[in-house]
Amino acid sequence: MISDLCVSPRLADQHVRTWMKKILVTAQPLPTGTATLARTPLRMDGMRRKTGVTWVRGSTASMATRTEDRIMNNRNTNSERLSFFWWTYAPVMANSTSSDTCRRPRKRSTEVAMAFLLVLGMTPIAFVSAQRPADNEKSTNLQTDSEAREEKIDEILTDMTVRRDRLLKRFAVVLHGEYVTLGSHANPLLIHPIVMARVVDQERDFDLKAMYLVYPDLAEVGDEIVKIKGKTKYRETATLLHGPYEIPPEGMSRTERQNFFWNRHAWAHDPYDDYILGPYGIKGRDNHLGIEQAMREFQLSRTDPGPGGSIVSHWAYSPNKSANFRYRIDFSPADQWMPVRFSGKDLLYTWNSLEARYHWKKTGGFLLPDRIQTSMGSASNKDSVNEAVFRLKWLIGDEVPDEIFTAEDHLAVLLDQFDIPHSELVNGQVVRAPHPLPEDLYEGWEPLNDQGPRPKR
Repeated sequence: MISDLCVSPRLADQHVRTWMKKILVTAQPLPTGTATLARTPLRMDGMRRKTGVTWVRGSTASMATRTEDRIMNNRNTNSERLSFFWWTYAPVMANSTSSDTCRRPRKRSTEVAMAFLLVLGMTPIAFVSAQRPADNEKSTNLQTDSEAREEKIDEILTDMTVRRDRLLKRFAVVLHGEYVTLGSHANPLLIHPIVMARVVDQERDFDLKAMYLVYPDLAEVGDEIVKIKGKTKYRETATLLHGPYEIPPEGMSRTERQNFFWNRHAWAHDPYDDYILGPYGIKGRDNHLGIEQAMREFQLSRTDPGPGGSIVSHWAYSPNKSANFRYRIDFSPADQWMPVRFSGKDLLYTWNSLEARYHWKKTGGFLLPDRIQTSMGSASNKDSVNEAVFRLKWLIGDEVPDEIFTAEDHLAVLLDQFDIPHSELVNGQVVRAPHPLPEDLYEGWEPLNDQGPRPKR
């Protein structure tokens, strides 16, 4: 019993802090759907009531609002429990030790009263714990209850933003693979090794983005752009990996800078964001906060139970009058509910099909993709598709060497970390290097479309 302790006020304060931590650790968030959840007003058309929550079925506004409110509700719940704990226990513990000298044992009635307060204080926690369904009951609900699946998707997207924000503090990744153009007009068949790279250190205000294809003459054709403490430098094919960076002139206006970088960009890999946006995300210039974009602009039309307890979600996305997409995203419990499949099509342009597969692996304390396959229709040739398969190599936190940030050639140092060959400048001459693909690149590979001809795997 706490009342039997003969301690100093300092030690008593430690006991209070210890119990506070226990309360916060064991206290679980209240289920989504409490009366305090819906605080943001939504439009009235199409609304319905669901356990105290007013929301719009299939609405992006409702999705973003419910996810944001669920986060706030969890914080408020923990704060209320903390306040309740402090009100219940702090006076008891403070009164039990008012000096550095031991006091005589309290009367039995005092101990009984304190025990009663202890049990009373733990009652809300026990009640909430009792309300949590068993794992198999949750799984059953997800298989039979569409509303439970929609709420689970809210939780998944929130979890992905948390994982992303933790990772973005400091990481490096290289996507190394092969880029193939398939179809009747792809003659001869176009196959190129491809490398995409990204390095971020928020404390240093450092961000590197690079992408290049390796052509038959072993030339790296692509772009690299690096931002350091608000300043930007750039390299393209002519100098990539064997020449100096190009820096925009001083004194340029904002419009002049925009024009300068209009055609100077590199594909950026944004972890977690790109896995919700699919092939367009992986190929896009910059999709940071892509999950938030999906929550605002994607409309969840329905969910279905999938194999192995997974959730198959169906979305509508119409960014403008010339595009009307339908997306499918599969979330797998075997991979901590991360997305494992993305499929999409444009109802206005049937040639514009989208496919992606993500294979996950534990890396540096994070669950991250170690292989990605993508396929998308070609805008320049309606009868062709562009496929890519990547192996991903990661460095997280302190694993990222400081030399990458301080070197004259940031990209070359990054590639050397993963033993990826590249061109070098030797005695003023550019020396090209053979570019073998990862040995396990096509391990577990599966065709994503029926276009042909195909390279021999």
